[in-house]
Amino acid sequence: MTSDPIRHDDPMQSPLWRYALALYAKSGVASACLALQAHAGVDVCVLLYALFAANRGRPLTPAQLEASDQRVRGWRERVILPLRHLRQDMKDGIAPVPQALLELIRQEVKQAELQAEQVTLAMLHLEFQAQAAPPAAGSRSESTVREVVRLYLQLSQLPAQHLQLPQVQQAIESLEHQAGAMPHEQPRGPA
Repeated sequence: MTSDPIRHDDPMQSPLWRYALALYAKSGVASACLALQAHAGVDVCVLLYALFAANRGRPLTPAQLEASDQRVRGWRERVILPLRHLRQDMKDGIAPVPQALLELIRQEVKQAELQAEQVTLAMLHLEFQAQAAPPAAGSRSESTVREVVRLYLQLSQLPAQHLQLPQVQQAIESLEHQAGAMPHEQPRGPA
């Protein structure tokens, strides 16, 4: 993820987007997110949203997490996942196109995938703004990561034992540590 100049009137440049960029840039976070995506079916955008909400003192309930997933599921399935699969297929090569030429297009697909994820985060931030719930006491990044992983294991119909996989445990611990180290912010007016 890379940062663009901030425009406060642009929903694509929301506080959630800036939080996601800052957290994703921390050591081990990208690999932890990708491990949870690969081994537990986690939507990284929903995970980052849940961590953002917890950071803002408004941790999401399991029902809110599931509703957030449902809200972005169509976009993920129809846009993000096809772009991701195309990008991954291109990485392995597509005959007869030389890999050097294919890589030029692959980078464009990668950028489109990132922009599609940015749209997801914009949708989720609009959801966050619409929630009238007052801030809860404190944030709980530790339990937030585990709740998101549990949700996606259930949605993916993967056995709960996946939560105990070493790759999943290591990813959870890394995210808990890094998200817990993020500055805690309380929203000022509409966030």
